[in-house]
Amino acid sequence: MPNTESDQCGADDHGRIQVAKIRRRHTARRPHRTGSRRALPRTGRCDTAVGQTTTRQSGAGTGDPYPVSPAPPGFHGRRIRERPRGEAAPIRGRACLPARTRQLTSQACRRDFSTVHEHSSRRRRRTSVGTGTVALSLGLCLCAGQLVAASPAAAATATVTPVTASAAAAKITPQIATKASTRNLAWGSTLKITAKVIDPATGQVAKGTVRLQGWSNGAWRTWDTDTVKGGAVTLTAKPTKTVWVRTLFTGTGYNQQATTKVKVKVRASGAKVLAEAKKHKGALYLFGAAGPKRFDCSGFTKYVYKKAAGKSLPHKANSQQKYGKSVAKSNKKIGDLIIFRNGSYGYHAGIYAGNGYVYDSPHSGARVGKHKIWNSNYVVRRLVA
Repeated sequence: MPNTESDQCGADDHGRIQVAKIRRRHTARRPHRTGSRRALPRTGRCDTAVGQTTTRQSGAGTGDPYPVSPAPPGFHGRRIRERPRGEAAPIRGRACLPARTRQLTSQACRRDFSTVHEHSSRRRRRTSVGTGTVALSLGLCLCAGQLVAASPAAAATATVTPVTASAAAAKITPQIATKASTRNLAWGSTLKITAKVIDPATGQVAKGTVRLQGWSNGAWRTWDTDTVKGGAVTLTAKPTKTVWVRTLFTGTGYNQQATTKVKVKVRASGAKVLAEAKKHKGALYLFGAAGPKRFDCSGFTKYVYKKAAGKSLPHKANSQQKYGKSVAKSNKKIGDLIIFRNGSYGYHAGIYAGNGYVYDSPHSGARVGKHKIWNSNYVVRRLVA
């Protein structure tokens, strides 16, 4: 008598095998959305490799309709299904299965399809996330590479920029030739700088503006300006001390160009001495005083020469006539030291102002000023060139 319970379990397993076949056919007809065919799980089948043979576990609960005798110890061959002699093989197909088997088969099919749907959803989510990551990375790369569509204004700017750069690069650097009247200038004299600007592209005079500048208090100060029209220009200045000078050219279509700075030495002169003497006009006489508010005669000349030319003189008229270079009366110049004498003794001192006049501090009650030379007994001493 056949084992009813074993037959029922074998029928249930056979139904699961049929469901697996149906799923395979369904998957072959409808590929996965991602483009890959994913085989459905095989329920109730387990193939285990043993050496070079494959053992297929059969029997109740594994999808085979017939029970299988347990394999003897040490057996590694293929297990053979046992079927009662004379009994025909069962008819394959779900329609021939018992109602309970069909119910279990439907539940297994729904469960397995739910599992497949869940796996597919997860895969689609992973694919979506990966696609979003790729899109984000591509967007960042596009931004980093500036492959972003520009607005019309930005496009116009991008188009105009090379033209502007070309125009700036097209400017010409002119050549400037300068000549100074002297680099050893007497104080009060005029410094003259002649400049000629040439366009190297044409060999013609470059039109623009030339400035004469001097370095003072940590910056270049403009002393004189002239416009280049058709030739050289002459710039002038009267520096009061040794100074660095240069010329600077600017013009349309040309790069700003400056010449190499040169040093102009300003030496003390009679004009500078006289200018210093004039500053103290009106100061009252005071015996033994040597400035800066009040003076006696030798105190006045001592102060002026020290201030204007850095020359040191004693505070006594008779001693001062021994300093400097002796000059004939007919060759005296402004700024020379005049010593009035009584015999050979010098008793009064003044500074020659030209045209027979001197600046001096004459006597008590008088003030520093310009006075006529009243005596012919005097000597001339030149302390500055």
